[in-house]
Amino acid sequence: MMKMQTVFQDKGCLAIGISISGETEDILYFLQGARKRGARTILITAQKREAFEEFCDEVAVVPSLKYLNYGNVISPQFPILVLIDIIYSKYVAQNKNRTEGLHGSTLEALHAKKPLTNTGR
Repeated sequence: MMKMQTVFQDKGCLAIGISISGETEDILYFLQGARKRGARTILITAQKREAFEEFCDEVAVVPSLKYLNYGNVISPQFPILVLIDIIYSKYVAQNKNRTEGLHGSTLEALHAKKPLTNTGR
């Protein structure tokens, strides 16, 4: 599914990949393909590798699973959720009118009555 999404990326897109190991092939393929098509790219990972710089505009490094046994490092999922929330908040702030319109349309769709179904056989 990620590979299929790659073809839709262009210079107007921001592609975000999340791979704690930094080795998830579909994520890396997606980011590499998105970058080739002109999209800006962000990788959220627990690994820091120079190779990421070839196809990532930004690499956000989160805590790794390696030190969870020591009890003083939080799970890497929590910082990822915080980062996604920050990115989403900034996106909404930059596109306030559009996102408010989409939010309103989404609420309308959720509260719409279900269409009548054909009960005849």
